[in-house]
Amino acid sequence: MFGGGGGGRPKQKRQVKPQVKQVEISLADAYNGSSVDVTVDRQRLCSVCNGIGGTDATAVQKCPDCRGQGMVTRMRQMGPGMYSQSTQPCEACDGQGEIINLEKRCKTCKGKKVKRDKKKIT
Repeated sequence: MFGGGGGGRPKQKRQVKPQVKQVEISLADAYNGSSVDVTVDRQRLCSVCNGIGGTDATAVQKCPDCRGQGMVTRMRQMGPGMYSQSTQPCEACDGQGEIINLEKRCKTCKGKKVKRDKKKIT
């Protein structure tokens, strides 16, 4: 009736937090348009494993405890007929939603899927 589709949110590309670097230059340099080199520390997808985290696709598996959600809902009985429900990060996968086989884990990024590198910007 209303055009189909569920109430889910559309997937958005994760935005990167902007970095601020302070550079001291003279007023004459700013007026004349001189260039300054700045080194920026950033995270990039691991080039060895292509952001998978392991040597191949079979190294990374969905966590069976949380079913890939990263969060687990627990019910606890407080008394007769009274229950408490709490949601907490999954202990098996540390809230990641997936488990990486240690033998097939990427040696470069150690399964984190990203690698820090520095870039020089003019």
